[in-house]
Amino acid sequence: MPRLIAFLKRTNHGLTVISIVAMMIMLIVGVYNIAGRALFHRPLLAAIEITELSSVIFVVCGMAYTQLTGSNVIVPVIIEKLPPRARAIFDSCTLFISMAMVAVLAWSGTVFAIETIQKSEITNILAIPTAFFRASWVAGCAFLFIALTSHFIQAVNRAGKR
Repeated sequence: MPRLIAFLKRTNHGLTVISIVAMMIMLIVGVYNIAGRALFHRPLLAAIEITELSSVIFVVCGMAYTQLTGSNVIVPVIIEKLPPRARAIFDSCTLFISMAMVAVLAWSGTVFAIETIQKSEITNILAIPTAFFRASWVAGCAFLFIALTSHFIQAVNRAGKR
């Protein structure tokens, strides 16, 4: 288990850097598009496409990081009143449901990525192949699934303690 968490932390550091680069691309494209539209009456032609593709990378690279660092939004209204063992059982259940949902997302993403590869799908304006972005979604779901699994195992261990 410690090896898995160490691997995830190393991998997530790299994914965080990629996510930051994607966010910077979105920021630069947005500023350039707005300035071009306002000052020169010429917006950036493919601004929406570039922003969409950068958003995919940003979200994909940030999902597992958010789960591993506990940065995701949690509303502890009911949970904080539960005893530690009950809280661990509740955490185990919610993590299991999350794992199931992410598995479905990864499976459907895989099917969609395969279809994209078979059809040689490209974006409308820049003609960028979309297969990489579909596959990156599946990879992001896989990393998120691994992060959820490690937290699920920890929650089950906490729930088993008396």
